[in-house]
Amino acid sequence: MPTPLIPSAPSRLLAEQALSRAAGAPLLGGNCAQWLIDAAAHYDAWLAAIRGARQRALLENYIIRDDEVGRAFRDA
Repeated sequence: MPTPLIPSAPSRLLAEQALSRAAGAPLLGGNCAQWLIDAAAHYDAWLAAIRGARQRALLENYIIRDDEVGRAFRDA
């Protein structure tokens, strides 16, 4: 199970400031982070997140090929 992204108030403030400076985006509650060690772990996690989306999923990637992996993302 993933661990909470921001466990305490001082850490949350630092993370909110860093995210705001880096991305111009607010820090939202209810999120978590998980280390993904290789491409297979990434793909499985991304596909699960896409399939679990309630309204939409936005995927930014440089290359999507017409192969097994590319078709799995298209179909998800």
